[in-house]
Amino acid sequence: MPEEEKTAGEAEMEDDKPEDAAKEEQDGEKTEDVKDEEIKDEDEKADEDMKEEEEEKAKDEKMEEDNEEQEESKESLFTEEEDASADSRTRIEAKQMVLDFAGATPNVVPVAGGKLLMTLCDGGLQYMLAGTKAAVGMKAGRYMFEAKIVEFLDPYEAQRAPRGAPMPRQLMRVGFTTEAGNVLMEDSAEGQVFFDNMGQISMPGSKSRVHSRLHRRDTVVAVVLNLDGDSPNANTFSVFVDGKRTCPPKKLPDSMLGKTLFPCITYKNVTLQVNFGPTPKSQLPFKCRMLCDASVADVDIVSSPGPADAKAEVLFPLGLPDQGIFDWADMHLAEHPKLTELSERKLVHWAEKSGIRQNRQSWWESQDRPNVRYGISAVDDGSIKSIISTVAPTMKRDYLVLELDNNLRRTERKKMLATFPASDFKRVAVVAIGEPPANYKAKVHELLLAEKVAAAEKAGNSGRGGDTEMKDAEKDAEKNAEKDAEKDAEKDAEATEETEKKADSSAMELTEEEKAQRYRKLDPSDLSQSTLVAHFAEYSLPDAEEGFDEVRYVWQQADDCQKILREWVLENKKSNRIEDLEPSGWFKERHEKWQKQVKEWKDKQEDAKEAIKKGELQKKKENEEENKDDEDDKPPADDEVDVFEDKDVMERPLFLHFKYEDWILVSLRYELHLLVHAFKRDVADEDRPSFSDANLEFYYHRYFRKQLQLSTFGVSSYDDLVAMIKDSITINSESRFLEAVLPEEEPMDKFLRLTEKQRRDRQLCIDAGDETAELKFSRAPPPPHHDGHSRGGKGGKGKGGKGYRDRDAGYHRPPPPPPQGGRSYQRDSGRPNQRGPPPGSSSKGYGHSRGGSGGGDRGQGQKRSYAPPPPSAYASSSNKQPRHGGGYQGRSHAGGAGGSRSYR
Repeated sequence: MPEEEKTAGEAEMEDDKPEDAAKEEQDGEKTEDVKDEEIKDEDEKADEDMKEEEEEKAKDEKMEEDNEEQEESKESLFTEEEDASADSRTRIEAKQMVLDFAGATPNVVPVAGGKLLMTLCDGGLQYMLAGTKAAVGMKAGRYMFEAKIVEFLDPYEAQRAPRGAPMPRQLMRVGFTTEAGNVLMEDSAEGQVFFDNMGQISMPGSKSRVHSRLHRRDTVVAVVLNLDGDSPNANTFSVFVDGKRTCPPKKLPDSMLGKTLFPCITYKNVTLQVNFGPTPKSQLPFKCRMLCDASVADVDIVSSPGPADAKAEVLFPLGLPDQGIFDWADMHLAEHPKLTELSERKLVHWAEKSGIRQNRQSWWESQDRPNVRYGISAVDDGSIKSIISTVAPTMKRDYLVLELDNNLRRTERKKMLATFPASDFKRVAVVAIGEPPANYKAKVHELLLAEKVAAAEKAGNSGRGGDTEMKDAEKDAEKNAEKDAEKDAEKDAEATEETEKKADSSAMELTEEEKAQRYRKLDPSDLSQSTLVAHFAEYSLPDAEEGFDEVRYVWQQADDCQKILREWVLENKKSNRIEDLEPSGWFKERHEKWQKQVKEWKDKQEDAKEAIKKGELQKKKENEEENKDDEDDKPPADDEVDVFEDKDVMERPLFLHFKYEDWILVSLRYELHLLVHAFKRDVADEDRPSFSDANLEFYYHRYFRKQLQLSTFGVSSYDDLVAMIKDSITINSESRFLEAVLPEEEPMDKFLRLTEKQRRDRQLCIDAGDETAELKFSRAPPPPHHDGHSRGGKGGKGKGGKGYRDRDAGYHRPPPPPPQGGRSYQRDSGRPNQRGPPPGSSSKGYGHSRGGSGGGDRGQGQKRSYAPPPPSAYASSSNKQPRHGGGYQGRSHAGGAGGSRSYR
């Protein structure tokens, strides 16, 4: 086919091909760029790891040289420890010197009676630290214990060196911590001292490297704690590797003096052998007793193994959202340190202690479900929680299962009870609802005051930050001899300001409103809004049939708690919406029937108006009057017919004078009527027979898939909107629930009659001079204006010529076709005024259309009588008329040939 004869559709398809190809090529380039970036990131990460490895090796070599030099001169640095003297005091029992696994992290796996420590290291747990400490703590004397790495583990990772993963991969920390200290020892943290396999000693506020990395298995690390006041190295911490001292004894900080210190072990991706004695695995330069051989007077035993057949206890706290249940749990855990908390918030704290950094875009969604993201797939996919939930019931520990949403739902409680068998656990539901006791409120007020002081200090620090930066900039610019003097003056000023701040903080008090608070509002809230809305209707308190061994009410009695929960649920039913509610088949059937009925009414109205224009209706009335024998039997005028007595609204259209506003009102009447009844059916909850006006817009869109905007009706509140249709819908003044006035199966024409009655009353007011009675609803904006170059639809059989719009008149019309090439003018000889283009003339079009895939009927459109086009609402001021009388009513398209044109 010659190029000039190509159809417009084919031409456009060819024009689109280069664009599509360019787009595909561009998308491919973007994909390749992303892949290149990922590979680049992985290469950079690998380079960084290799660089760190080389740096560590260099440090190790340097450290070994320093150790050799230090070994030669250590005698001049300090006095070596003396051998332990004979002690006839009572010793502790060997079975008492054990690790306290009740307070260990859930991934600690003791083997061989606790002498070997393994760890779970799959499903994200390879990034989490494991930790435990001994049940016996030192308060006097000099004792030691040992740890040895039996194996280094290298767990599988789905990602290659994922960013955010803590380093090193294998870790061991052995040392001592206070009774209140965490089993996951951290660098430079308060209340703990330890040595790690990176060759570093960590003290509160400082960390120093004293040895090369421990990269060999079977290396024995011994830690010695000297609390003997008569010793020259009293209150010191020493480390020995394979019997050799790594550094001079380290002095304990003042904050740890006088406290009982417990042996503690933190590790990751290694298997450890722990030795408390009585015989050491490696001989030190002096004789030192091990903890298993300690005197009773020198230690505190905080726990001891209970009876073998004793049941562990698992607690399930229940409370109302945002009413103090998480603060109660924190207080209870502080009072009972042997309890292990199982919750998602605990997992987040655990990850933080393990050195896993959160994504910058991640934040807590709620206290119950933080949903924090770290950018590590094995951690973000919930595997850790799943594994811990499976492993926890196999360990004989006391647990506190803090899952607020699940604990309040009967079905979820049954699932959790099934995981903790009654043969091994005493299952206790703890209900903390209602008025809390005085000690709880005192603690809450203490926390509120601490928050207030912290906020004031933060505000003060942020205020000083700008001044400090300005001063620093000035100092850098000046660089003169006054620098030291300015620094001293600044320090004095900061010290003075700090003193004043502390004085202000100590003088802070809670307001009367704050003192009246029973619960502390946490940020974020206890439950996310989506979780609360989805499940609050299921919330209940446990009963004896569920299988709990005990239901413990800690704040108020059972009856009071039931009443409080019941009122809380009812209040939330009034205010919260059902997010997952879907329209039922009953609703869809009636809504479809209503749409068909409205269309039938509107078509009837159009036909009636057309008949009035032709005079047919008037002739019909005259004929009816002539057939009447009695003048008194003349049919009444349309406005005189009683809207509720006329049996057939279609015979003499009751809606003849309906305008746009009347159709909107009749639809609004029925739609809200149907919505209220459908909601009641679909929810099937006697406590929630309807919904509040605050949720009307949500449910209206949920059911009808369109917006309900008050601005459309020219009102500012739902009260004003409902007042317009109060014969069908009302709003309860107390509950604010929408209520249907008419019964469920009310005939559809009833809403039409109500609307006509209202229209007549309104018209009487308008006729009486009350202009405010006239309704003026805003209409949807018209479709965008086109200049006549629109794409047509499918061709064939005279259809599809859409998109031609006269620039001036504003209505759609086709261009006049030429009289050649299988195209013909068609006249309707039955109309005297019908005329087409002059014979033999070539008609010029007003636009072009791309034909579709129609049939072979080229130009044979159906004959149709001519009717002048209606005046356009969007006509321009020129009021130009289309050529040939504007009698173009349709167009036929030929398939693939650009569209044949017909004059009709």
